[in-house]
Amino acid sequence: IVGATGSGKTTLGRVLDKSYEGYRGSITVDGVELRTLKTDVLRESVTAVRQDIQLFSAPLQFNVDLNNEQISPAQRVEAVDLVRVTDLIERLGWSHLLKERGAELSVGEGQLVTFARAMAHDPTVVIMDEATASIDSMTERRIQGAIEAIMEEKTAIVIAHRLSTVQKADRIFVMEQGQIVEKGDHASLMAENGRYAELVKAAESATVLDSATVD
Repeated sequence: IVGATGSGKTTLGRVLDKSYEGYRGSITVDGVELRTLKTDVLRESVTAVRQDIQLFSAPLQFNVDLNNEQISPAQRVEAVDLVRVTDLIERLGWSHLLKERGAELSVGEGQLVTFARAMAHDPTVVIMDEATASIDSMTERRIQGAIEAIMEEKTAIVIAHRLSTVQKADRIFVMEQGQIVEKGDHASLMAENGRYAELVKAAESATVLDSATVD
């Protein structure tokens, strides 16, 4: 899901995991009306990873499994392997006590830990809301690899600030003023030369400017 700031992307994501319920119309999950689902039941199947990283002053293991006894050691290891944060666990150890909000971690490392948490809880749907918005391009490539791995395993709804994040998505929805104005895959939307193509070209121009140097 892509679009300019204020187009409604994040609001849609918050509706889908019942963080925001003031919506009109009908939303169904596997044919079941969203309003009829209890929040705790929905969140057993739908997990959101947001831009503001939620880490706790607690051991790394707790930050991945949240003390859920149903998550086995093997599931934790599988989750960190999938999202490519094994090196962090090997360096610090599962019992390492994180500072508040994971202050000693880089933004990218913190985001990868929240990805591992999402995967350890084995949701059906993962919502990733602006997951690469606050990181540098080198870290973005690492997180991009983790997102692609998650997309292979789960239904992933990616709300994207950086359009490189969604180019391999099965379907891309372009939003403006709360409405979907275009949909398709990357190639078909670029061929249409519409709003999505404009956003991609603008992003590419910004990247060129960011990388330019002045003698």
